[in-house]
Amino acid sequence: MYEADHNSAEATSFDQGHSVEFTGADGSHYAEQDFTSYDHSAAESDHVFAAEGSESYDASEYHELDALQARLDSAFASATELHTDGGPAIAAS
Repeated sequence: MYEADHNSAEATSFDQGHSVEFTGADGSHYAEQDFTSYDHSAAESDHVFAAEGSESYDASEYHELDALQARLDSAFASATELHTDGGPAIAAS
């Protein structure tokens, strides 16, 4: 049997900015802004399961048990008979 788990997570955040502002003596005004923002998140989960085995059934084992049971029944029946000289056999019940 084999089993494995794998989990991972990743997060990336990137920010960049640029700002320029200028005011001249004559009252003129200049402003510039650049801004970049990047966010990334990821999660991963894996699970692996593998199993190996065998299950078998052999009918011959049960056949042998049936044959043994029949032999025991026969032996028991013959062991419980009463034999008398000259008369028929009497079986116990």
